[in-house]
Amino acid sequence: MMLLGRISSLIVSGAQIKALEVDTGKTLWQMPGKSSRDAFFVADGLLWVGGLIGLDLKTGKVGKRLDLRGADSKDGPGTSPHRIIAHPGGRHLIVVNQFSNFAATVDTVKEEIVEEIPLDFYCQDGVYSRNGAQLFLANR
Repeated sequence: MMLLGRISSLIVSGAQIKALEVDTGKTLWQMPGKSSRDAFFVADGLLWVGGLIGLDLKTGKVGKRLDLRGADSKDGPGTSPHRIIAHPGGRHLIVVNQFSNFAATVDTVKEEIVEEIPLDFYCQDGVYSRNGAQLFLANR
């Protein structure tokens, strides 16, 4: 369970995500998840789940959708985006591309890719240091 203040808390169990009202325990909304390993986090006041879609914490409705495809791209940022990592400051996301040799840095305010970080092929996950100064990435 993740406590998100007085508005709601989240429970992720198996293949379901459920938001509860803190004071009453009333279910605000729920949705299926892909697996218990789905990446989710709160950034920019939204719950980001399994992709570049931010859900409103009270309603579960899409509050923001980041379409990161360039004018000439049919896919997203890279081939096979595998994991999304939120910077502790909340403004930037790192999209790790499993079958590309870079990770995309996304600015959630500008809603665009602001940097591509060169990497080895098969990068699958990462974590920021507590202060956000360093990003550690893991290959398969």
